Amino acid sequence: MRRGTDLNDRIQVVPVEAYQRVNDWAGHVRVMPLPDLLEDGSHHAAKFVDLSATAAGELSVDKRIASLSQRGILVLQQRLVMHSTRVDMPVAVFREQSAPVLAEAEMQEIWTEIVLGDGLDDIAKVAAAGQQFQNWLDESSRRRRDALKSEANHASLRRAVREEATRRT
Repeated sequence: MRRGTDLNDRIQVVPVEAYQRVNDWAGHVRVMPLPDLLEDGSHHAAKFVDLSATAAGELSVDKRIASLSQRGILVLQQRLVMHSTRVDMPVAVFREQSAPVLAEAEMQEIWTEIVLGDGLDDIAKVAAAGQQFQNWLDESSRRRRDALKSEANHASLRRAVREEATRRT
């Protein structure tokens, strides 16, 4: 989706529509069920058969109604692979492979929240804070960015992110 803090020009998207309640995903490989998405008791699903791409400019934070948790992202990846290949891969495989990217995103969010405080509604400030974080990761010959590759380093990196972001406020 991103190159550092910048969105790619086109982003892969999948439509979300009303869908039946799903108790057993086995018969529903073409969708990712999103139960109670709107917190109103209705059920929805992302429909993979209509996977496409859209211009990044068409997506805006103010139109977002929900965000997936880290586990939700992993399940989405698992479901998409299942839809495309019919291979049922354990979520743990996706977690292991995605851990550095998810940790980086989490740390950038921590950084941005600390640095901006109440200024999170200003997209330009959020982008600037994100760039500061990316620059910090790349300091010292990319030592911190390289450390992201091992989950054993994530806790100490999160601590360092909090300390540095707090120092910059």
